Amino acid sequence: MILSKSQKRAYDYFQEEAAKLKLPLEKNESQTMPEDLWRYQYYVDPYLLLETDEYILKRFEDIFVNCVDIGLDGRIIPSPRIDNNKLGEALVHLTQETNCRGLLHGNNISKITKKIGEYYKDGWPIGHKMFESTQENPINSIIKYSKKQFVKEMYEYGRFRISPAEFYADSKHLVAVQDTETKRQYKLRALQEVLNGENHITVKGSNVPIKRGFVELEYPIPNYYLFSTCDRASRRMPTDFDADSALVITDRVRFFEKLQTGFSSIFRHAIFLEGNVEYFDPCRDHPKHHYPESLNTYHMLISMSIDACGGLGIRTRHLNLKPYSLRSDH
Repeated sequence: MILSKSQKRAYDYFQEEAAKLKLPLEKNESQTMPEDLWRYQYYVDPYLLLETDEYILKRFEDIFVNCVDIGLDGRIIPSPRIDNNKLGEALVHLTQETNCRGLLHGNNISKITKKIGEYYKDGWPIGHKMFESTQENPINSIIKYSKKQFVKEMYEYGRFRISPAEFYADSKHLVAVQDTETKRQYKLRALQEVLNGENHITVKGSNVPIKRGFVELEYPIPNYYLFSTCDRASRRMPTDFDADSALVITDRVRFFEKLQTGFSSIFRHAIFLEGNVEYFDPCRDHPKHHYPESLNTYHMLISMSIDACGGLGIRTRHLNLKPYSLRSDH
């Protein structure tokens, strides 16, 4: 693949900017701001250079929206998750690319701000009203956001509705609900190979094409049941998930124990795990699957994850999973 004139100009610009930043960064390494380091990283390896404008804008929108949250006063604030550097780094990288292309203007900006404005279309966000008197996150608690009728069933009868992970891939769902839980898609960087005149890489004797500077891989994941929760009083998520109620589970450990007991009574060979959600970036993360060996059997893996939006799931190779209602005394 040969770079177009505009791509070549952009690449040369990034290399020039990298050269300007290199010496100051080396001289003041201990005082370097993360943003400067991230800019330098992208100038050295502008991995999004060959992607389409449409892809860049969609990725910028996704990252930007995930970098904001709703504060105690109901107003937009930076997301606490940006502190883990992963989102901040991705946003800085994207900003360099969008600035170089001149993409952030007019309608493109309007689309992003409109998405943020959805939280305020009926006045203050419902999450703000829901937790108006809550100043701190409940300790050792998790929160389930849903419709009032389902929250009532959970609270009064201990009945929790759990769906297969593949259920969330349905395009009819809300954008926040849609997810490809049963596959992981990766875009491995190959810009340097393109610059060297290559259009594919060879893996185990097979040629894998390079598309717009990436080698695209997809890993299937066995289907599993998924139950999503949150580890904090989020003022944003009720809008994201069209929820009007929340169930606050005040003893996280005991709840998980009872949920495990309930599942084990139905699926005796299920494996139950609990831990934090780890979000991955298809452009910047590499495949690192380390599933238990038992996944090669028809045993089920129950994987519970808690984060800003976490989940509990039963992973299984069964292909005919149906939505399941689990009842547990509370």
